[in-house]
Amino acid sequence: MQKKISVIVPVHNVEDYITDCLNSILHQSFTDYEAILVVNNSTDNSEKICREFAAKDSRFSVLTSEIGDLSIARNIGLANSDGELVCFVDSDDILTCDYLEMFYNIMDENDADMAICSFKPVPQETTFEKQTTGEINNLKIYSNKEIMNLFFTHHETKFVTAWNKIYKRELFDNIEFPPKRKNEDEFVVHLFMYASKNIAVIDNSLYLYRTRQCSIMHTISGARYMDCSDAYTGRTDFFMQKNETHLALNSCIFSLRWIVRFYYNICSSDSFASIHLKNAFDKEYAIYNKINDNSVEVDCATLEFYKTFKESPVAAHKQYLRLEYMEYKSKTPALEVMKNNLRNIKNNMRFNMKKNLLFAYIRSNHKLNILGTKDSLDILCSGNKGMA
Repeated sequence: MQKKISVIVPVHNVEDYITDCLNSILHQSFTDYEAILVVNNSTDNSEKICREFAAKDSRFSVLTSEIGDLSIARNIGLANSDGELVCFVDSDDILTCDYLEMFYNIMDENDADMAICSFKPVPQETTFEKQTTGEINNLKIYSNKEIMNLFFTHHETKFVTAWNKIYKRELFDNIEFPPKRKNEDEFVVHLFMYASKNIAVIDNSLYLYRTRQCSIMHTISGARYMDCSDAYTGRTDFFMQKNETHLALNSCIFSLRWIVRFYYNICSSDSFASIHLKNAFDKEYAIYNKINDNSVEVDCATLEFYKTFKESPVAAHKQYLRLEYMEYKSKTPALEVMKNNLRNIKNNMRFNMKKNLLFAYIRSNHKLNILGTKDSLDILCSGNKGMA
């Protein structure tokens, strides 16, 4: 008999966390589901733990793959599932006990093709506890184009991840996760959104995301940045092919902003990735200039920076730092907070995207003299002093 929901869990070397994840699935208030655990090339006790759950509960099944790749594991899970609805859970994360029930009811009552919930970052040492989130909070229904505009303008993680969502199975008829890619969700989530007529969004944090420093989302690497840039340029190409000019323009603006950040983060340590990112920027910048109709506002300083970056990323360094500083200052007006962050940057001397310490070190020809004083803030903003 077909189950209502298929829960697909790729598993790779998570013996310390997989029990919490599976217990959170086991204790769901909604019971008409199958949990497909795809163990992909694990070398620890993860598979043993999965098989213990499968032996105790027939709703749990275990598949194996010799290739340690998240996308391949998800695709295997999809091919071997038959639920009317599909969701993905990372094997180190935890669900609230009403996760499936709330999602199922939202999809059923609103004729939605896809639903999205908020998520809550939790410490690495978090363990499973039975908990629910109560009533549905701030339910909104969006069309595909409306959700895509939110996707680009709000820059919220909850919109770009494959987990924290539930999907109608039909959305996967012509879409699969790209093998051997980091940040694989960035390649496909917009395709699911675009293929949907109605997308339900709630503010309930039904998904507990375990923050681990070794996870992909915390990793700074040229390979990851190249894959992200490929996903971004692919997204723009997709909207151009669909003649969705406004979405393509939003995609370009989003891409340009992040590609230059990736570039300055990696340019001193990975020349191959730097070239790849610069080519991605040039491609997006050309499309932006071709389709820009001024319907999406971009400030003059940013446009001038892009123009300089196109000709010479080294020459654009100072402009970049000033732009990043001004954005940071607008979000963090307290001087003492900024001074503390500047001290942290001085000690670390590395671009830390997660904590938004976005400027500190020009890696090629210039160094910023960070003093941790009000004068250093003025130097950052003016660009007149403190640059070698």
